[in-house]
Amino acid sequence: MKSHIHNNSSLKGIAQTQNNYEDIYAVANEENKDKHISTQKDKNLAASLYGYTLDELSSLLTPSFRAKQIYHWLYHRYERNINAMDNISKATQNFLQSHFTLSQIEIVRIETSRDGSKKYLFRTYDGHSFESVLIQMREKQQKDGIEKPEKWTMCLSSQIGCKVGCTFCFTAKGGFVRNLHTSEIVEQVVVMKRDNHIASHKKVNIVFMGMGEPLDNLENVSKAIKILSDPQGLSISTKRQTISTSGIAPKIKVLGDLNLGVQLAISLHAVDDELRSKLMPINKAYNIAEVLKEVRAFPVDTRKRVMFEYLIIKDVNDDLKSAKKLLSLLNGIKAKVNLILFNPHEGSTFERPQISDVKTFADFLVERGLLCTIRESKGIDISAACGQLREKVAQENGEIVVRSRKKYSQKNIQEHFSGDSTHDSSHTKIIESQIPLIDLTEENRESLQNLVGISGQIIQGDICNVNVSRETLKNTKNKKSSKNCIDKT
Repeated sequence: MKSHIHNNSSLKGIAQTQNNYEDIYAVANEENKDKHISTQKDKNLAASLYGYTLDELSSLLTPSFRAKQIYHWLYHRYERNINAMDNISKATQNFLQSHFTLSQIEIVRIETSRDGSKKYLFRTYDGHSFESVLIQMREKQQKDGIEKPEKWTMCLSSQIGCKVGCTFCFTAKGGFVRNLHTSEIVEQVVVMKRDNHIASHKKVNIVFMGMGEPLDNLENVSKAIKILSDPQGLSISTKRQTISTSGIAPKIKVLGDLNLGVQLAISLHAVDDELRSKLMPINKAYNIAEVLKEVRAFPVDTRKRVMFEYLIIKDVNDDLKSAKKLLSLLNGIKAKVNLILFNPHEGSTFERPQISDVKTFADFLVERGLLCTIRESKGIDISAACGQLREKVAQENGEIVVRSRKKYSQKNIQEHFSGDSTHDSSHTKIIESQIPLIDLTEENRESLQNLVGISGQIIQGDICNVNVSRETLKNTKNKKSSKNCIDKT
Protein backbone atom coordinates (compact mmCIF):
# COMPACT_ATOMS: atom_id res chain seq x y z
CA MET A 1 0.00 0.00 0.00
CA LYS A 2 1.19 3.52 -0.77
CA SER A 3 2.57 5.53 2.13
CA HIS A 4 1.61 9.09 1.27
CA ILE A 5 -1.13 11.47 2.19
CA HIS A 6 -1.07 14.69 0.19
CA ASN A 7 -0.31 13.71 -3.38
CA ASN A 8 -0.06 16.98 -5.33
CA SER A 9 -1.63 15.61 -8.48
CA SER A 10 -4.65 14.29 -6.59
CA LEU A 11 -5.12 17.54 -4.69
CA LYS A 12 -4.55 19.89 -7.58
CA GLY A 13 -8.26 20.46 -7.98
CA ILE A 14 -8.60 21.58 -4.38
CA ALA A 15 -6.51 24.69 -4.87
CA GLN A 16 -8.38 25.56 -8.05
CA THR A 17 -11.81 25.27 -6.49
CA GLN A 18 -11.00 26.16 -2.90
CA ASN A 19 -12.24 29.72 -3.14
CA ASN A 20 -15.57 28.46 -4.43
CA TYR A 21 -16.07 25.83 -1.76
CA GLU A 22 -14.91 28.06 1.06
CA ASP A 23 -17.87 30.30 0.31
CA ILE A 24 -20.52 29.78 2.94
CA TYR A 25 -23.80 30.99 1.58
CA ALA A 26 -25.10 34.04 3.42
CA VAL A 27 -28.72 33.09 3.68
CA ALA A 28 -30.74 33.93 6.75
CA ASN A 29 -32.17 30.84 8.44
CA GLU A 30 -35.89 30.53 7.88
CA GLU A 31 -38.43 30.23 10.65
CA ASN A 32 -39.42 26.66 9.84
CA LYS A 33 -41.71 26.02 12.79
CA ASP A 34 -44.71 23.73 12.60
CA LYS A 35 -46.12 24.68 16.00
CA HIS A 36 -49.42 26.22 15.00
CA ILE A 37 -51.82 26.04 12.10
CA SER A 38 -50.58 29.25 10.46
CA THR A 39 -46.91 28.29 10.40
CA GLN A 40 -46.05 28.13 6.72
CA LYS A 41 -44.21 30.99 5.06
CA ASP A 42 -46.94 31.08 2.43
CA LYS A 43 -49.98 32.16 4.43
CA ASN A 44 -52.27 30.79 1.73
CA LEU A 45 -50.86 27.30 2.18
CA ALA A 46 -52.44 25.01 4.73
CA ALA A 47 -50.13 23.36 7.25
CA SER A 48 -49.32 19.70 6.78
CA LEU A 49 -50.61 17.16 9.27
CA TYR A 50 -47.24 15.42 9.00
CA GLY A 51 -45.70 18.31 10.92
CA TYR A 52 -47.67 17.72 14.12
CA THR A 53 -46.85 15.61 17.12
CA LEU A 54 -49.63 13.55 18.64
CA ASP A 55 -49.86 15.93 21.60
CA GLU A 56 -50.18 18.94 19.32
CA LEU A 57 -52.99 17.33 17.34
CA SER A 58 -54.73 16.28 20.55
CA SER A 59 -54.70 19.88 21.76
CA LEU A 60 -56.36 21.05 18.54
CA LEU A 61 -59.10 18.42 18.31
CA THR A 62 -62.13 17.61 20.43
CA PRO A 63 -62.41 14.90 21.54
CA SER A 64 -58.66 14.42 21.79
CA PHE A 65 -58.76 10.72 20.82
CA ARG A 66 -59.39 11.91 17.26
CA ALA A 67 -55.66 12.59 17.07
CA LYS A 68 -54.86 8.90 17.53
CA GLN A 69 -57.36 8.02 14.82
CA ILE A 70 -55.73 10.49 12.46
CA TYR A 71 -52.27 9.16 13.31
CA HIS A 72 -53.50 5.67 12.45
CA TRP A 73 -54.72 6.87 9.05
CA LEU A 74 -51.51 8.77 8.36
CA TYR A 75 -48.90 6.29 9.52
CA HIS A 76 -50.55 2.87 9.36
CA ARG A 77 -52.87 3.24 6.39
CA TYR A 78 -50.80 5.90 4.57
CA GLU A 79 -54.05 7.62 3.65
CA ARG A 80 -53.83 10.63 1.36
CA ASN A 81 -57.48 11.72 1.42
CA ILE A 82 -59.00 13.25 4.53
CA ASN A 83 -62.50 12.36 3.32
CA ALA A 84 -61.50 8.68 3.31
CA MET A 85 -61.00 8.73 7.09
CA ASP A 86 -64.44 7.22 7.61
CA ASN A 87 -64.30 6.76 11.38
CA ILE A 88 -63.93 10.51 11.86
CA SER A 89 -66.96 12.78 12.03
CA LYS A 90 -67.86 14.96 9.08
CA ALA A 91 -67.34 18.06 11.21
CA THR A 92 -63.79 16.97 12.03
CA GLN A 93 -63.13 16.16 8.38
CA ASN A 94 -64.32 19.64 7.40
CA PHE A 95 -62.07 21.20 10.05
CA LEU A 96 -59.09 19.26 8.76
CA GLN A 97 -59.88 20.13 5.15
CA SER A 98 -60.07 23.82 6.04
CA HIS A 99 -56.85 24.05 8.01
CA PHE A 100 -54.54 21.25 6.93
CA THR A 101 -53.13 19.43 3.96
CA LEU A 102 -51.89 15.85 3.70
CA SER A 103 -49.09 16.38 1.23
CA GLN A 104 -46.58 19.08 0.46
CA ILE A 105 -44.09 17.10 -1.57
CA GLU A 106 -44.57 15.26 -4.84
CA ILE A 107 -42.46 12.67 -6.59
CA VAL A 108 -40.72 14.09 -9.64
CA ARG A 109 -38.72 11.01 -10.54
CA ILE A 110 -37.68 7.64 -9.16
CA GLU A 111 -34.55 5.86 -10.37
CA THR A 112 -34.05 2.22 -9.44
CA SER A 113 -30.62 0.66 -9.22
CA ARG A 114 -29.68 -2.87 -10.22
CA ASP A 115 -29.07 -3.54 -6.53
CA GLY A 116 -32.63 -2.52 -5.62
CA SER A 117 -31.81 0.92 -4.21
CA LYS A 118 -34.14 3.72 -5.22
CA LYS A 119 -33.36 7.41 -5.55
CA TYR A 120 -36.35 9.72 -5.12
CA LEU A 121 -36.45 13.27 -6.40
CA PHE A 122 -39.14 15.30 -4.64
CA ARG A 123 -40.59 18.72 -5.44
CA THR A 124 -41.79 20.95 -2.63
CA TYR A 125 -44.87 23.17 -2.52
CA ASP A 126 -42.70 26.20 -3.41
CA GLY A 127 -41.08 24.57 -6.43
CA HIS A 128 -37.73 23.44 -5.02
CA SER A 129 -36.38 19.91 -5.26
CA PHE A 130 -34.46 17.55 -3.01
CA GLU A 131 -33.58 13.86 -2.83
CA SER A 132 -34.02 10.79 -0.65
CA VAL A 133 -32.69 7.27 -1.04
CA LEU A 134 -34.29 3.94 -0.13
CA ILE A 135 -31.80 1.12 0.38
CA GLN A 136 -33.10 -2.43 0.49
CA MET A 137 -30.89 -4.96 2.25
CA ARG A 138 -31.75 -8.61 1.62
CA GLU A 139 -30.33 -10.72 4.43
CA LYS A 140 -28.52 -13.98 3.77
CA GLN A 141 -30.42 -17.12 4.57
CA GLN A 142 -30.16 -18.50 8.06
CA LYS A 143 -28.69 -21.93 8.78
CA ASP A 144 -32.13 -23.52 8.88
CA GLY A 145 -32.84 -22.26 5.38
CA ILE A 146 -35.32 -19.60 6.47
CA GLU A 147 -34.67 -16.20 4.93
CA LYS A 148 -34.54 -13.26 7.32
CA PRO A 149 -36.97 -10.37 6.84
CA GLU A 150 -35.99 -7.60 4.46
CA LYS A 151 -34.23 -4.63 6.00
CA TRP A 152 -34.74 -1.10 4.77
CA THR A 153 -32.67 2.01 5.28
CA MET A 154 -34.02 5.42 4.36
CA CYS A 155 -31.53 8.19 3.74
CA LEU A 156 -33.34 11.47 4.40
CA SER A 157 -32.58 15.06 3.48
CA SER A 158 -32.87 17.83 6.05
CA GLN A 159 -32.27 20.84 3.83
CA ILE A 160 -32.62 21.87 0.22
CA GLY A 161 -28.97 22.31 -0.62
CA CYS A 162 -26.32 22.83 2.02
CA LYS A 163 -24.21 25.64 3.47
CA VAL A 164 -21.20 23.56 4.46
CA GLY A 165 -19.63 23.36 0.99
CA CYS A 166 -17.54 20.18 1.27
CA THR A 167 -15.32 19.91 -1.80
CA PHE A 168 -16.15 16.25 -2.45
CA CYS A 169 -19.92 16.69 -2.13
CA PHE A 170 -22.13 17.11 -5.17
CA THR A 171 -24.86 18.85 -3.16
CA ALA A 172 -22.45 21.73 -2.48
CA LYS A 173 -22.59 22.68 -6.16
CA GLY A 174 -26.18 23.84 -5.78
CA GLY A 175 -25.70 26.10 -2.79
CA PHE A 176 -28.22 26.43 0.03
CA VAL A 177 -31.90 27.18 -0.53
CA ARG A 178 -33.79 26.59 2.71
CA ASN A 179 -34.44 24.23 5.59
CA LEU A 180 -36.96 21.47 5.08
CA HIS A 181 -40.05 21.77 7.25
CA THR A 182 -40.71 19.06 9.82
CA SER A 183 -43.59 17.82 7.68
CA GLU A 184 -41.37 17.54 4.59
CA ILE A 185 -38.89 15.42 6.52
CA VAL A 186 -41.57 13.09 7.90
CA GLU A 187 -43.34 12.81 4.56
CA GLN A 188 -40.20 11.43 2.90
CA VAL A 189 -40.58 8.33 5.06
CA VAL A 190 -44.32 8.05 4.49
CA VAL A 191 -44.02 8.37 0.72
CA MET A 192 -41.22 5.80 0.43
CA LYS A 193 -43.06 3.36 2.69
CA ARG A 194 -46.29 3.76 0.77
CA ASP A 195 -44.65 3.61 -2.64
CA ASN A 196 -42.83 0.37 -1.78
CA HIS A 197 -45.69 -1.25 0.16
CA ILE A 198 -43.64 -1.38 3.35
CA ALA A 199 -46.08 -2.22 6.13
CA SER A 200 -46.12 0.09 9.12
CA HIS A 201 -44.83 -2.66 11.42
CA LYS A 202 -41.81 -3.36 9.21
CA LYS A 203 -38.65 -2.05 10.83
CA VAL A 204 -36.66 0.54 8.94
CA ASN A 205 -33.49 2.44 9.71
CA ILE A 206 -33.40 6.19 9.29
CA VAL A 207 -30.17 8.02 8.50
CA PHE A 208 -30.04 11.79 8.13
CA MET A 209 -27.30 11.57 5.55
CA GLY A 210 -29.06 13.06 2.55
CA MET A 211 -28.92 16.66 1.38
CA GLY A 212 -28.11 19.26 4.00
CA GLU A 213 -26.55 19.51 7.45
CA PRO A 214 -29.08 18.12 9.98
CA LEU A 215 -27.67 20.10 12.91
CA ASP A 216 -28.16 23.30 10.93
CA ASN A 217 -31.89 22.49 10.96
CA LEU A 218 -31.97 20.87 14.38
CA GLU A 219 -35.35 22.20 15.48
CA ASN A 220 -37.21 20.65 12.56
CA VAL A 221 -35.09 17.50 12.50
CA SER A 222 -35.54 16.83 16.22
CA LYS A 223 -39.29 17.29 15.94
CA ALA A 224 -39.41 14.96 12.94
CA ILE A 225 -37.54 12.34 14.99
CA LYS A 226 -40.16 12.60 17.73
CA ILE A 227 -42.97 12.13 15.20
CA LEU A 228 -41.26 9.22 13.45
CA SER A 229 -40.62 7.45 16.75
CA ASP A 230 -44.12 7.90 18.22
CA PRO A 231 -45.57 4.46 19.14
CA GLN A 232 -48.95 5.55 17.79
CA GLY A 233 -47.40 6.38 14.44
CA LEU A 234 -44.53 4.83 12.51
CA SER A 235 -42.89 3.73 15.76
CA ILE A 236 -39.34 3.90 14.40
CA SER A 237 -37.15 3.61 17.48
CA THR A 238 -34.69 6.45 17.97
CA LYS A 239 -32.04 3.74 18.30
CA ARG A 240 -32.67 3.10 14.59
CA GLN A 241 -32.25 6.76 13.69
CA THR A 242 -28.85 8.29 13.00
CA ILE A 243 -27.93 11.94 12.62
CA SER A 244 -24.80 12.61 10.60
CA THR A 245 -23.03 15.95 10.99
CA SER A 246 -20.07 17.67 9.40
CA GLY A 247 -19.06 18.74 12.89
CA ILE A 248 -20.85 21.85 14.17
CA ALA A 249 -19.46 21.42 17.67
CA PRO A 250 -21.95 23.59 19.64
CA LYS A 251 -24.89 21.86 17.97
CA ILE A 252 -23.51 18.43 18.88
CA LYS A 253 -23.78 19.52 22.51
CA VAL A 254 -27.34 20.79 21.95
CA LEU A 255 -28.29 17.48 20.34
CA GLY A 256 -26.87 15.61 23.31
CA ASP A 257 -28.79 17.82 25.74
CA LEU A 258 -32.04 17.03 23.91
CA ASN A 259 -31.49 13.39 24.88
CA LEU A 260 -33.41 12.06 21.88
CA GLY A 261 -31.66 8.71 22.01
CA VAL A 262 -30.54 8.89 18.38
CA GLN A 263 -27.21 7.62 17.10
CA LEU A 264 -24.50 10.10 16.19
CA ALA A 265 -22.31 9.96 13.09
CA ILE A 266 -19.43 12.34 12.45
CA SER A 267 -18.27 13.08 8.91
CA LEU A 268 -14.54 13.12 9.64
CA HIS A 269 -12.89 12.31 6.29
CA ALA A 270 -9.42 13.54 7.32
CA VAL A 271 -7.07 13.09 10.26
CA ASP A 272 -5.41 16.51 10.35
CA ASP A 273 -6.85 20.02 10.31
CA GLU A 274 -4.91 21.13 7.24
CA LEU A 275 -6.45 18.52 4.95
CA ARG A 276 -9.87 18.57 6.62
CA SER A 277 -10.12 22.35 6.21
CA LYS A 278 -9.43 21.91 2.50
CA LEU A 279 -12.03 19.18 2.16
CA MET A 280 -14.52 20.67 4.62
CA PRO A 281 -14.36 24.46 5.19
CA ILE A 282 -16.46 24.05 8.35
CA ASN A 283 -13.29 22.72 9.98
CA LYS A 284 -11.94 26.28 10.04
CA ALA A 285 -14.64 27.13 12.54
CA TYR A 286 -14.74 23.87 14.49
CA ASN A 287 -11.54 21.88 14.19
CA ILE A 288 -11.08 18.19 14.85
CA ALA A 289 -10.15 18.66 18.51
CA GLU A 290 -13.27 20.75 19.20
CA VAL A 291 -15.52 18.22 17.49
CA LEU A 292 -14.00 15.25 19.32
CA LYS A 293 -14.35 17.09 22.64
CA GLU A 294 -18.13 17.27 22.14
CA VAL A 295 -18.25 13.69 20.87
CA ARG A 296 -16.61 12.44 24.06
CA ALA A 297 -19.32 14.18 26.09
CA PHE A 298 -22.20 12.96 23.90
CA PRO A 299 -24.57 10.49 25.59
CA VAL A 300 -24.21 7.13 23.85
CA ASP A 301 -26.32 4.05 24.49
CA THR A 302 -24.23 1.38 26.22
CA ARG A 303 -24.85 -0.97 23.30
CA LYS A 304 -24.04 1.59 20.62
CA ARG A 305 -21.02 3.43 19.28
CA VAL A 306 -20.40 6.81 17.71
CA MET A 307 -19.92 6.30 14.00
CA PHE A 308 -17.10 8.11 12.22
CA GLU A 309 -17.58 8.34 8.48
CA TYR A 310 -14.34 8.40 6.55
CA LEU A 311 -14.56 8.99 2.82
CA ILE A 312 -11.63 7.27 1.13
CA ILE A 313 -10.26 9.32 -1.77
CA LYS A 314 -7.51 7.90 -3.94
CA ASP A 315 -4.06 9.31 -3.13
CA VAL A 316 -5.56 11.81 -0.68
CA ASN A 317 -6.34 10.02 2.58
CA ASP A 318 -6.03 6.31 1.80
CA ASP A 319 -2.57 5.60 3.19
CA LEU A 320 -1.36 3.83 6.34
CA LYS A 321 -0.10 7.08 7.81
CA SER A 322 -3.69 8.30 7.85
CA ALA A 323 -4.89 5.03 9.35
CA LYS A 324 -2.36 5.33 12.19
CA LYS A 325 -3.41 8.92 12.92
CA LEU A 326 -7.08 7.94 12.84
CA LEU A 327 -6.44 5.21 15.38
CA SER A 328 -4.74 7.73 17.65
CA LEU A 329 -7.48 10.35 17.28
CA LEU A 330 -10.26 7.97 18.29
CA ASN A 331 -8.42 6.49 21.24
CA GLY A 332 -10.75 6.37 24.25
CA ILE A 333 -13.92 6.90 22.20
CA LYS A 334 -16.42 4.09 21.81
CA ALA A 335 -16.20 4.38 18.06
CA LYS A 336 -16.99 2.61 14.84
CA VAL A 337 -15.36 3.69 11.60
CA ASN A 338 -17.36 3.45 8.41
CA LEU A 339 -15.11 3.60 5.35
CA ILE A 340 -16.84 5.00 2.28
CA LEU A 341 -15.42 4.74 -1.22
CA PHE A 342 -15.61 8.07 -3.03
CA ASN A 343 -18.44 8.10 -5.56
CA PRO A 344 -17.13 9.95 -8.66
CA HIS A 345 -19.29 12.67 -10.13
CA GLU A 346 -19.04 15.21 -12.91
CA GLY A 347 -16.85 18.18 -12.09
CA SER A 348 -14.82 16.49 -9.37
CA THR A 349 -11.07 15.93 -9.66
CA PHE A 350 -11.12 13.23 -6.99
CA GLU A 351 -10.88 9.54 -7.87
CA ARG A 352 -12.33 6.37 -6.43
CA PRO A 353 -9.72 4.38 -4.46
CA GLN A 354 -8.61 0.84 -5.13
CA ILE A 355 -10.62 -1.62 -3.05
CA SER A 356 -7.39 -3.38 -2.10
CA ASP A 357 -6.09 -0.17 -0.51
CA VAL A 358 -9.37 0.31 1.35
CA LYS A 359 -9.24 -3.23 2.72
CA THR A 360 -5.65 -2.75 3.86
CA PHE A 361 -6.71 0.47 5.60
CA ALA A 362 -9.61 -1.33 7.31
CA ASP A 363 -7.51 -4.34 8.32
CA PHE A 364 -4.96 -2.06 9.96
CA LEU A 365 -7.67 -0.55 12.19
CA VAL A 366 -9.42 -3.83 12.99
CA GLU A 367 -6.17 -5.60 13.91
CA ARG A 368 -5.59 -2.89 16.50
CA GLY A 369 -9.02 -3.16 18.07
CA LEU A 370 -10.97 -0.42 16.30
CA LEU A 371 -14.29 -1.59 14.88
CA CYS A 372 -14.33 -0.78 11.18
CA THR A 373 -16.61 -1.55 8.25
CA ILE A 374 -16.50 -0.79 4.56
CA ARG A 375 -19.78 0.64 3.36
CA GLU A 376 -21.24 -1.36 0.52
CA SER A 377 -21.74 0.97 -2.41
CA LYS A 378 -25.35 1.25 -3.43
CA GLY A 379 -26.97 2.96 -6.36
CA ILE A 380 -23.84 3.95 -8.28
CA ASP A 381 -25.74 3.41 -11.54
CA ILE A 382 -28.57 5.78 -10.52
CA SER A 383 -26.72 8.95 -9.54
CA ALA A 384 -27.03 8.03 -5.87
CA ALA A 385 -24.61 10.66 -4.59
CA CYS A 386 -26.56 13.47 -2.96
CA GLY A 387 -27.62 16.09 -5.47
CA GLN A 388 -26.76 14.20 -8.65
CA LEU A 389 -30.32 13.33 -9.62
CA ARG A 390 -31.50 16.86 -8.88
CA GLU A 391 -28.74 18.25 -11.07
CA LYS A 392 -29.52 15.79 -13.85
CA VAL A 393 -33.20 16.67 -13.93
CA ALA A 394 -32.41 20.38 -13.69
CA GLN A 395 -30.14 20.12 -16.73
CA GLU A 396 -32.83 18.26 -18.65
CA ASN A 397 -35.30 21.02 -17.79
CA GLY A 398 -32.83 23.81 -18.48
CA GLU A 399 -33.04 25.13 -14.93
CA ILE A 400 -30.45 27.54 -13.60
CA VAL A 401 -29.80 28.22 -9.93
CA VAL A 402 -29.19 31.83 -9.01
CA ARG A 403 -27.42 32.17 -5.71
CA SER A 404 -25.05 34.37 -3.76
CA ARG A 405 -21.58 33.77 -2.46
CA LYS A 406 -19.55 35.47 0.21
CA LYS A 407 -16.18 34.73 1.73
CA TYR A 408 -16.40 34.10 5.44
CA SER A 409 -13.90 34.32 8.23
CA GLN A 410 -13.84 31.77 11.03
CA LYS A 411 -15.99 34.12 13.15
CA ASN A 412 -18.52 34.57 10.34
CA ILE A 413 -18.83 30.81 9.84
CA GLN A 414 -19.40 30.26 13.54
CA GLU A 415 -22.06 32.97 13.64
CA HIS A 416 -23.69 31.59 10.52
CA PHE A 417 -24.04 28.07 11.86
CA SER A 418 -25.05 29.20 15.34
CA GLY A 419 -28.01 31.02 13.83
CA ASP A 420 -26.68 34.49 14.71
CA SER A 421 -25.84 35.62 11.21
CA THR A 422 -27.72 38.48 9.64
CA HIS A 423 -28.89 38.73 6.07
CA ASP A 424 -26.41 40.46 3.79
CA SER A 425 -27.57 41.27 0.30
CA SER A 426 -24.62 43.47 -0.61
CA HIS A 427 -22.36 40.78 -1.99
CA THR A 428 -22.11 39.68 -5.59
CA LYS A 429 -24.91 37.64 -7.08
CA ILE A 430 -24.09 35.23 -9.86
CA ILE A 431 -25.72 32.79 -12.21
CA GLU A 432 -24.01 29.41 -12.28
CA SER A 433 -24.65 27.23 -15.28
CA GLN A 434 -22.84 25.83 -18.29
CA ILE A 435 -22.61 29.34 -19.73
CA PRO A 436 -20.14 31.89 -18.34
CA LEU A 437 -20.89 33.32 -14.92
CA ILE A 438 -22.43 36.75 -15.14
CA ASP A 439 -22.14 39.50 -12.57
CA LEU A 440 -25.77 40.47 -12.11
CA THR A 441 -25.90 44.21 -12.66
CA GLU A 442 -29.25 45.89 -12.14
CA GLU A 443 -29.80 45.76 -15.89
CA ASN A 444 -29.05 42.05 -16.07
CA ARG A 445 -31.16 41.35 -13.02
CA GLU A 446 -34.08 43.23 -14.55
CA SER A 447 -33.65 41.26 -17.76
CA LEU A 448 -33.64 38.01 -15.82
CA GLN A 449 -36.73 39.03 -13.87
CA ASN A 450 -38.53 39.78 -17.11
CA LEU A 451 -37.76 36.26 -18.28
CA VAL A 452 -38.76 34.75 -14.98
CA GLY A 453 -42.03 36.62 -15.07
CA ILE A 454 -43.00 34.32 -17.92
CA SER A 455 -41.39 31.04 -16.94
CA GLY A 456 -40.98 31.08 -13.18
CA GLN A 457 -40.95 33.04 -9.97
CA ILE A 458 -37.97 34.87 -8.55
CA ILE A 459 -37.78 34.63 -4.79
CA GLN A 460 -36.70 37.72 -2.87
CA GLY A 461 -33.38 37.31 -1.12
CA ASP A 462 -30.14 35.69 -2.11
CA ILE A 463 -31.38 32.44 -3.59
CA CYS A 464 -33.93 31.57 -6.19
CA ASN A 465 -34.53 28.79 -8.66
CA VAL A 466 -35.08 30.04 -12.17
CA ASN A 467 -36.67 27.85 -14.79
CA VAL A 468 -35.07 29.49 -17.81
CA SER A 469 -33.36 27.68 -20.64
CA ARG A 470 -29.69 28.43 -21.12
CA GLU A 471 -30.33 29.28 -24.75
CA THR A 472 -32.93 31.86 -23.76
CA LEU A 473 -30.59 33.39 -21.23
CA LYS A 474 -27.79 33.53 -23.77
CA ASN A 475 -30.03 35.48 -26.11
CA THR A 476 -30.70 38.11 -23.44
CA LYS A 477 -27.04 38.99 -22.99
CA ASN A 478 -26.12 42.25 -24.68
CA LYS A 479 -22.67 43.65 -25.28
CA LYS A 480 -22.75 45.60 -22.05
CA SER A 481 -23.61 42.62 -19.90
CA SER A 482 -20.97 40.48 -21.57
CA LYS A 483 -18.32 42.84 -20.22
CA ASN A 484 -19.34 41.82 -16.73
CA CYS A 485 -18.35 38.21 -17.24
CA ILE A 486 -16.32 37.13 -14.22
CA ASP A 487 -15.56 33.53 -15.09
CA LYS A 488 -14.93 32.07 -18.52
CA THR A 489 -14.42 28.51 -17.31
